[in-house]
Amino acid sequence: MQRVIALLVAAWVLGAQEPPKPRRDVAQPPGPAFYPIEGLGVEGNKLYTAAQIIGATGLRVGAPGGKILFEAARDRLLASGYFTSVGYRFESAPGQTTYLASFQVEEVPEVYAWRIEDLPVTRDEFERYARQYNPMFGPKIPASEQALAFHRRLLQELVNKRGAPTQVVSKIEPEGKDQLTIVFRPNTPRPTIAEVRFTGNKKVETRFLMQAISPIAVGAPWYEPRFREYLANQITPIYEARGLMRVSYPKIATEQSTSVRGLVVTVDVAEGEQFNLSRLEVTGTQLDGDDLQRELQVKLDEQINISAIAAGMERVMKRLKNTGYLKAAFTAQRRINDSTKTVEVFVRVNQGPQFAFRKLTILGLDLESEPAIRKLWALKEGEPYRANYPDYFLERVREDGIFDNLGKTAAEAKIDEAANAVDVVLTFKGEGPSGRRRRTPN
Repeated sequence: MQRVIALLVAAWVLGAQEPPKPRRDVAQPPGPAFYPIEGLGVEGNKLYTAAQIIGATGLRVGAPGGKILFEAARDRLLASGYFTSVGYRFESAPGQTTYLASFQVEEVPEVYAWRIEDLPVTRDEFERYARQYNPMFGPKIPASEQALAFHRRLLQELVNKRGAPTQVVSKIEPEGKDQLTIVFRPNTPRPTIAEVRFTGNKKVETRFLMQAISPIAVGAPWYEPRFREYLANQITPIYEARGLMRVSYPKIATEQSTSVRGLVVTVDVAEGEQFNLSRLEVTGTQLDGDDLQRELQVKLDEQINISAIAAGMERVMKRLKNTGYLKAAFTAQRRINDSTKTVEVFVRVNQGPQFAFRKLTILGLDLESEPAIRKLWALKEGEPYRANYPDYFLERVREDGIFDNLGKTAAEAKIDEAANAVDVVLTFKGEGPSGRRRRTPN
């Protein structure tokens, strides 16, 4: 009878549902079946607050507590898909008639942003609805199958209430650079892009825009935010290379193609006015002004070309790497003045540590040839490492015809970041029956 009563109380507190099989158990102290809960705690949480996790258990201070109720609360947390493991413990001091309980959790680390696509439910509507059933629901959710299935079910309920005969599916898709997003959408194929057209462009010919966008967009599934990323990455740089810093795309229209299966996407381009470069400031590098100017090759008070500035900075990075600064990188910011139609560009260089050459290893040569090649190697131990030197060296060996039947050669740089040192391995392979040296290098 006591077991039956316990089950009824558990169903009343937590809601009737079949819990999953527990993954971990904790030995519990003997005691009465139920006491009121005096306190609840959470250990091990990083992504979610203790209040969110306790809310998801269905328990609350003042409500009945007991082993069967705490087990059901643990199983409810596991069933959410937000945790890889959940344990619990509770205690009641002798003579007391209340429980202190805590849950030990390990959270699913893979959490991603989510969005809704082509469903009759807004993001805000889904957030409000989901939090009624799961207080942990937020801007990022776990990618576990349990969590995805739970959220698909909730979203399906909202879609059904709208009377839409749509099955909700979820997919993890790339979104932007090095970012994944959980997408909830109908279980139907997305329409694909068959053609891209441009209107409003006068300062850049349509053929140049088509050449830039078509290889990446045509054949891709249609999704406007992603298509706008294509425009930002492929079309905007074309305009910024011409000093048109305020180009925008105020309207994007789609229609079914009449000749092939897919959508015709028409982009309205607002090109804006031309801007000049009024200031270019590069900091954080040991190169002086003359060296920088030789690499950057830009002029002030003339039409700004963002692509040319970026190409110049890549030349600066290459020069730094050829003086041992192998980790050199830069970040750039720009300040646009619409009233004067000018742009200031501020570049911050992080040179990083300077690496030195330490050791040369030569593979694939006989005892006669190896010393001769080693003698030609000009980089000395302790000198700043030149990133382009090993490949340059092998190319000179090949061009000078030092070996007959010289096949594949390779240079491998082994970087010791702890010591700021570089070891180089040169590999030589013969191509025919003879890999002998043709002449003795001087």
